[in-house]
Amino acid sequence: MDDTTVTGRGKRTAQLSTAAERTAAGDHRARLDPQLKAGIAEGWQASVTVPVIGGSASRATSGDVRLGLQGKFNDEAGWLPSLGASLRLDLPTGRDSEGLDTRFKLLATKTLAERHRVHLNALLENNQEPRPNERSNRRGLVVGYDVQLRGGTLLLADYVVEQARERGRHDRLLEAGLRQKVGEGVLGFGVGAGLRDSATDWRLRVSWQQEF
Repeated sequence: MDDTTVTGRGKRTAQLSTAAERTAAGDHRARLDPQLKAGIAEGWQASVTVPVIGGSASRATSGDVRLGLQGKFNDEAGWLPSLGASLRLDLPTGRDSEGLDTRFKLLATKTLAERHRVHLNALLENNQEPRPNERSNRRGLVVGYDVQLRGGTLLLADYVVEQARERGRHDRLLEAGLRQKVGEGVLGFGVGAGLRDSATDWRLRVSWQQEF
């Protein structure tokens, strides 16, 4: 789940996230996603990510260089939510990758009360040169909620519906987690459970983020 917040102009944020998951077929996948974000203008940030994927499940796209640009269009005003969008280009530098893949995401965030917010993410991803068992285009939707607790703790929950990269498969995940401010950084934990015929059975995440 993403909100419309972007890194401030002239500032940089480093993030390291890890994930472990099991597919419905019983295979396992581990991910390491180092990312660097930089505020390049007021309301705009650029990012670079290089995922590393291992395990018995598909490791396609491991080692791709992902270049991102995210913008925040407005602040909340009355009933109007904060709106933004992001564009990501995946360079085919990794495993089983061909062509320049793109991902476009629309973002909305609305504060319901002083510490409660809801979020909506809608995405469209294009796989420029799909393998025989892969989709050319896939779509997804995330509906999320967070609440700011005492002591620098943020509690989050979301529902994810997303077409998988492989044809005929999709994800339906219910996720929950928290982010805890620790010194100058933020430590995050998350767990997700697949619902019905989801391609992902379960998923665990741990992340560390720090601005400098």
